[in-house]
Amino acid sequence: MNPDAANKFRSYVKGWKDGAASRMPNPVFKDNPLKPHYDFGYEDGCVARQAATQKATSTYGYEPSILRASDKELYD
Repeated sequence: MNPDAANKFRSYVKGWKDGAASRMPNPVFKDNPLKPHYDFGYEDGCVARQAATQKATSTYGYEPSILRASDKELYD
């Protein structure tokens, strides 16, 4: 097994999970040589989250809003 490839893969997956979960980027990778791999995964995770949200919006016919208080039916 190639440890360098494994570390790159694990960094990518950690980034993907954080991006998909809409978490702040992990500060452990700030000055880490594996940061580019984490960042690549983070970006892919964000793209996956956005695609899933768009699919759910289409499936359920609901357009989410940051102003949830305006969704009167949620509070009736």
